[in-house]
Amino acid sequence: AWCGARRAAGAPPPPTLDSRFTAPFVEYFSANGSAPRPSNLGVWVVDGARGAYVHGEGQANNFCACANRTGAAAGAECRLVFSAPAAPAPDAAARALQQPRRTLALARPQAAAGEGRAATAREGGAGGGGDGWMRVYFPSDGFCCKLCNASTGCGVLRNDWLALAGAKYTGESDVRGRRCERWSAQGAVALDEWLGVEGDPAVPCEYHERFTFPGGTVDHSLVFDVESYQPGVAAEDVMTPPRDCERRCPLIFGDTC
Repeated sequence: AWCGARRAAGAPPPPTLDSRFTAPFVEYFSANGSAPRPSNLGVWVVDGARGAYVHGEGQANNFCACANRTGAAAGAECRLVFSAPAAPAPDAAARALQQPRRTLALARPQAAAGEGRAATAREGGAGGGGDGWMRVYFPSDGFCCKLCNASTGCGVLRNDWLALAGAKYTGESDVRGRRCERWSAQGAVALDEWLGVEGDPAVPCEYHERFTFPGGTVDHSLVFDVESYQPGVAAEDVMTPPRDCERRCPLIFGDTC
């Protein structure tokens, strides 16, 4: 490992992620410093302001568990599908031009959802026209429900989230024999770390988060298959929930689950 190493020119700034990509991963969990154990395969897909996390069979995802009370098999493949925010009506757009102070704070996050690599990002992406909800979908039995939206902490991770979080360069590490650069930031509920390929850190090696509780710590990691990472390509099939997925989940995220 190369932990703690720094470039002679100083600490590099955090990377801006691609605005459109497909990234397969293996998910790991550990508690109180124990050796991480793989739980499932998965894939992270982003297309501008919409995207999906696919947690394969064996998953223990908290959002999936929140919707799992409905009868879907525990540990079954679970897809978290993020719809883009709703596009403003034409008259609303006109008012936004006339009164920018009142609308910029709401409009800018969607507009800044990222250019990523201009050479590979699709122009405009699929940034609008949704309803802003995250849906939980279990393909094994077809169950799907709307769990939460950005206002309650469910939204697509912005491609500039590292800079927004004030992430600091914390050295280099070995991930599956590959040299990777690491940035760390204290999030709302966990210490978040992004490890990207040396020289091209927008390409993920690993995403890691550590939760600290009174009884100890829990570590959660997505270790990516770098060779299978596809910038500029979003797997459309996993971002499309069933057409009739409009019912709310029986439990309320952040309240009853």
